[in-house]
Amino acid sequence: SLFRIGEWDRAEQELALALDEDPEPADRFVLLSNLLLVRSLRGLDVGGVLAEIDAIAADSNDLTLRTQRDDAHAFAAFAAARLAEAAGAWRASASLDASYAPTARLLAAHASAAAGDLAAVRDDLVAFDTTRLRGLLVRAQRTTILALLAALEGDTSAAAGRQREALAAWRRIGFPLDEALTSLTLVTILGPDDPTIRANALEAREILERLRARPLVERLDAALARAPESAAATASGAATAPPVATDALAGS
Repeated sequence: SLFRIGEWDRAEQELALALDEDPEPADRFVLLSNLLLVRSLRGLDVGGVLAEIDAIAADSNDLTLRTQRDDAHAFAAFAAARLAEAAGAWRASASLDASYAPTARLLAAHASAAAGDLAAVRDDLVAFDTTRLRGLLVRAQRTTILALLAALEGDTSAAAGRQREALAAWRRIGFPLDEALTSLTLVTILGPDDPTIRANALEAREILERLRARPLVERLDAALARAPESAAATASGAATAPPVATDALAGS
C-alpha cells in the first residue's frame, strides 16, 4: 500500500525492519517481493533479491507465490527497459490471480505500448475486460489502456482526452506512480510536441523525481528530447492494423 501511494522511503523502512526480525521463508518471500518493487524502480541492483525470491518459490504450487514471483521479475525487467520480458511476466502473473489481473494487464500494456506493440495492447484490453471487475480503480486502469491504444493508433487528440480522464482518476485515487506511468508511456509513443502531452510529462517527471525512480526519469527525459519525426515514426509504425471499436468491447 505504501508503494502504491508513493511513500517509498517509508515502505523501505518498514520492510527492512520486518526483514530484520528473521521471518519464516514464506513471510520473507512476501517482504522481499515488495522491497524489490521500490529498489528496482530506483535503479538499484536487485539480482540477489530476485535469486532469493526464486529459491523460495522454486517448485511451489502456491499460486500467490508464483504470482508475486512473476510480478517481481516483471518489475525488474521493466526498470531495466526489457519491455517484452516485463510484459510477458505480467501476463503470466495475470493468468494466475484473477484479482490482480487488471493491474497486471495494465502494466503489461504499458510495457508493450512503450515498445510499440499495438496488437499486444489490444489483446490486453480484451483480456482486461474478461475480468468483469468494476469500480473506480478498474475504470482508471481501463481508461489508461484506451489512452495507450489511441496513441499507438496515432490519434493524439483521443489519446490526450483519455489521458485527461485517466490522470483525474489516478489523482482522485491517490496513486502517483500510475499517474506518472500514464504520462510517461504516452510521451514515449507520441513525443513531446503536443502541449498537453508535454505538460503532463513534465508533471510526471516531478513525481518520478520525488520517488527517486531514476530509470523512469531517464526514460522520460529521453522521450522529451525526441525529435518530432522520431515520435511520428513510432506512432505510425504501431498503427499498421485497422483501429478497433475499443469502447464496444465492454462498458466504460
